[in-house]
Amino acid sequence: MSDIRYACTQVEKRAEVDSYEDGCDPTTSKCIIWESVNFSSPTLEGLFRRLGEHYYIDIDDLWLADDDDDGTISRVGFNQMETRDGYKASEQELAEWKEGKLTLYLCDYDFLIEKRTVEPIRQEEFSLAGLKTHS
Repeated sequence: MSDIRYACTQVEKRAEVDSYEDGCDPTTSKCIIWESVNFSSPTLEGLFRRLGEHYYIDIDDLWLADDDDDGTISRVGFNQMETRDGYKASEQELAEWKEGKLTLYLCDYDFLIEKRTVEPIRQEEFSLAGLKTHS
């Protein structure tokens, strides 16, 4: 009997200065987070909900990063405007940014995801690996 699990194994967050008039400045791009993680859920919705709660992001705005030629998805992404402290910009902060009174950062999140089949391991496999068992 097997069980399906969906997992996120890596997260990367990059930030760059964004100007309302001039757009993002790629020379300011900086990796803020690059970490191995172990989030899992029996459903994709549950996995995305866990990521949203942990990283304080709106999972309704996730986008698919179809980077595989065979049509499979291994990454999802998200971006939002954030303050210097890493918080989502408020409506007031966005208004000040548009007026050139505040510096905000466009932050791109990239989540590496996979689908796992979880099942018991047959005893023969342990024997093939050279492990002895007690009878």
